[in-house]
Amino acid sequence: LFLATTVCVNNPHLGAMKDDSLYHFSLGTTTHDLPAMFGDVKFVCVGGSPRRMKSFIKHIAAELSMEDAKSEYPNICAGTDRFVMYKTGPVLSVSHGMGVPSTGIMLNELIKLLHHAQCTDVTIIRIGTSGGIGLAPGTVVITKQAVDATFLPKFEQVILGKTVVRNTDLDQSLAEELLQCSKELNQFETVIGNTMCTLDFYEGPKQCYQQLSCYNMSVHMKDLCASLSDDFLFLSLHLNYFLVLLFSVNVSCSHVALEKELLTVKTTK
Repeated sequence: LFLATTVCVNNPHLGAMKDDSLYHFSLGTTTHDLPAMFGDVKFVCVGGSPRRMKSFIKHIAAELSMEDAKSEYPNICAGTDRFVMYKTGPVLSVSHGMGVPSTGIMLNELIKLLHHAQCTDVTIIRIGTSGGIGLAPGTVVITKQAVDATFLPKFEQVILGKTVVRNTDLDQSLAEELLQCSKELNQFETVIGNTMCTLDFYEGPKQCYQQLSCYNMSVHMKDLCASLSDDFLFLSLHLNYFLVLLFSVNVSCSHVALEKELLTVKTTK
């Protein structure tokens, strides 16, 4: 969950551009009236799967009593096959694919889209599943600290040969507020814990069923237990870059995800 009162891109070069082409959305500032199309957006829900995001927009339209039985909810990004985007009322639903590179492309263009559309009081929510450790499937995890594959709270990116390091801080008060909301709803098992963001699905978290190496399960579990602390609960492919980009535009951030896979780990202190 990412919250913003205003979406403002701090890049002076954008103002000098005659057209800002949001290439992977098949949208642009001269080809589309972005304020008219998106100016009323208050909630942006993003997720990896195109099919899931279309199902979501149908669900939310029904929940908001905005459902049109004849509507097919056209894909706004139909001019490209990179992402999908659907809208109903003040809600925008966008896919981001899998992993940091795909997510980063989508987020850059989404932030610029909201900026050009002059959106205010926007709530950005990522919906989806991730891998959990020592949790029952269906548990909701609110992230306390986001770390990289070296267990440090940072995101490293190499830009034209130079390594740029950015922090991955989250809004702790917002996390506590979300936990309190969960307690009041009393519908889901909800916990607060740390989340690791890896750059790939298989090797980063040392999956035993990857094709490059076959790890002995006992050795694998020993390594995992030695690396993790009791409050390390989640694995993600997207989180750290979300935090970096959204903090760059002064968005207060928290991360909530649904645990999908059960991996029982007993740590030793």
